[in-house]
Amino acid sequence: RGDFYNNFNIFLSRLHNEVSRLPNGVIPDEVYTHVHKILFVLEQSEFDKDLLNFICSHAFNAVSDCVDRIGIVLLWMSIYCERFDALKKGDSELVVRFEKQLFIFDRVIQFVEAVHNYEIVFDVSCSKFIRLSELMDTGVFLPNEDRIVFYADCSKDMREQVVSILNDQGMKLIVFLLPEQVEDVFLTINTLKSRGLCEINTISMKFSSYAGLFYYMAPVVDFLMADQ
Repeated sequence: RGDFYNNFNIFLSRLHNEVSRLPNGVIPDEVYTHVHKILFVLEQSEFDKDLLNFICSHAFNAVSDCVDRIGIVLLWMSIYCERFDALKKGDSELVVRFEKQLFIFDRVIQFVEAVHNYEIVFDVSCSKFIRLSELMDTGVFLPNEDRIVFYADCSKDMREQVVSILNDQGMKLIVFLLPEQVEDVFLTINTLKSRGLCEINTISMKFSSYAGLFYYMAPVVDFLMADQ
């Protein structure tokens, strides 16, 4: 269990340093609730090997580089542990409930990452998010030149070039560089929750000063609900 404790201790230290405080400087109760839930389920499982490996690997991934994944990983661990506990107790209704939360959470994370990597762009002409691959399948034509075919798994730089070419040809596409992806994930989840579309309780991170998608939540929700 040495690796678990080392990784999880580093994870908790980062969480302590980076989570937002209340006006009086105190860490919000929901943060402790998530941490307690993880530790309680782990203890009740008598340190189940699979659960231990899951938490250990996610704690390691969260602190292995400078990308801020602490808040997202804490939330993911918490929901996963609730699902694990419900599964052990044979509560199929709760299992389905938490699996749905994990599914929605994963889709939101993938969406934000895809927007950040220019795989999904915003079409101003119809006020919708669209997968760039849907436009790239037919290739992009340059004036007086042959067709250039770009593939969905091409580099971010090439996707940016595609957007530039398409805009030169009359389209109105916007790409987003999202420096605070955690904030965008949490903002999207909170928006879904406010509309009764999910039950996930997020937390606030100290260094998440703004969300790049703040003014685009309506089309974000439309995209997520349509792309199922």
